[in-house]
Amino acid sequence: MPAITVTWGELFDRIAGLELDLEGVADPAARAEIEAELDPLREMARAEAPGAVHAVASELKDDVRVLRDVEGRIAACERDGNFGPDFVGWVRSFREQVKRRLDLERSIDKLMEGGASAQERRDD
Repeated sequence: MPAITVTWGELFDRIAGLELDLEGVADPAARAEIEAELDPLREMARAEAPGAVHAVASELKDDVRVLRDVEGRIAACERDGNFGPDFVGWVRSFREQVKRRLDLERSIDKLMEGGASAQERRDD
């Protein structure tokens, strides 16, 4: 697999998305596939991120959950041909949620820039 560089906020966003995916999957093979991707990401986050980051990551997960719900509502409006006030409201909500999500990712990045890794703190 190719290796790519992501920010800490993007890493926690990916973790949140995979955790939410896992909640909705009952098939053992599909769960195993998600967990195979999720486990190393969680391990990296546990090893490197201070507790304050995990609190923001919890907010990020909540935000991703809301964002997915809003996306579903927009899709339902599109499917039904409903482009009236409901649709406009959901699109506005989507834009606000995306901004909030990016703000939370940036907060995680700043927290990670400002402190030593969890391993460095344990070594002190």
